[in-house]
Amino acid sequence: MTESPTNAPPSSPGLESELLKFRVPEVEDIEVVLIRLEDGTVVARTAEELAKEASGSNTD
Repeated sequence: MTESPTNAPPSSPGLESELLKFRVPEVEDIEVVLIRLEDGTVVARTAEELAKEASGSNTD
């Protein structure tokens, strides 16, 4: 019986090494605040968005 690629040792070449290959997009850590709106909807806002909303320049 031959060994299946998923049970093969990590050092063996083949399908398993291809299954583990992926790209992760560059991400930026951003702090968000969860806010419950008057209608009960919960939304997330960044500090920048909160500042815009507070100043009344919300363009959404």
